[in-house]
Amino acid sequence: MSEQLLIGAQLADGTGAPLRAAEVLVSGDRIQAVEAPGAVSGSYDGPVVDLSGLVLAPGFIDTHSHADNAPLLAADAPPRSSRA
Repeated sequence: MSEQLLIGAQLADGTGAPLRAAEVLVSGDRIQAVEAPGAVSGSYDGPVVDLSGLVLAPGFIDTHSHADNAPLLAADAPPRSSRA
């Protein structure tokens, strides 16, 4: 499983709070830690990705689904989340 540390980005945590600096440790497809700058990188010896100048939104879920057409679908049509 690959692991990497994302540093330098401004974090949008989804709560409506202002953007903040943070480090995000990712292992495979999972977020392992969201910490203040320097909390992880000070002792981390794996791959580091510098995202300076970018905004990072870990765990972002795209809720835009066009589900407003549901009344037009067949009664047995599966929800979008179950489609491949």
